[in-house]
Amino acid sequence: AAPKIEVYDFRDPVFLTEVELRRLRLLHEDFIRYLSARLSLFLRMEFTLKMSKLTTLAYAKFTESLPSPTHLCLFKTEPLMGVGILDLNPRLALTLVDRMLGGHGHSVKLERYLTEIEVALLEDVIRIVLEEWCGQWKGQRELHPAVIGHENNGRFLQTSPKDAVMLALIMEVGFGDCSEQMQIGIPYYTIEPLVKSMQASRDKDTTPDAKPAKAAAGALQ
Repeated sequence: AAPKIEVYDFRDPVFLTEVELRRLRLLHEDFIRYLSARLSLFLRMEFTLKMSKLTTLAYAKFTESLPSPTHLCLFKTEPLMGVGILDLNPRLALTLVDRMLGGHGHSVKLERYLTEIEVALLEDVIRIVLEEWCGQWKGQRELHPAVIGHENNGRFLQTSPKDAVMLALIMEVGFGDCSEQMQIGIPYYTIEPLVKSMQASRDKDTTPDAKPAKAAAGALQ
């Protein structure tokens, strides 16, 4: 038989199979649903989230795609390796802070860097986001998120090698009259043990048990 030739783009490698990507999509759809409900309760106002895109790309492309100005939260998920990035549009971040200070949730029409006080207030929302994301993996491993820093420009980030593969989740946020984006970027080598564990659990559940077959064979004899 003639060999089958498949096109492969080495500049944009894909490390996840269609099955793995589908499972990650289902997991993150649950994450979005639970996060939307929890933030609505926390802010006492409807907070809607919708998945815009879930994809893999190189770390260099991920950082280049980050807008400026923006608000970036750097975090770790113990005991996993690697540093994740949570990207919040400044207008969304300022609208959240305004609501936490008693505002009506009207969109703040400003594009500027956040002050230290605003960053400190926003950490309550960030903590909820990270807790919900880690909670989705509790079937594989118990994770503990920790914020390790804040940045306002992605061009100078060096949290991963440039050619490292990132899993990027882009979400459309609706909060009051504010409609912006929120993005989470996780290095693939960070979630790789979880993906493999998920695959192993799936294979174990779908593998037929050999013991009943042996018992049936003995009964026939």
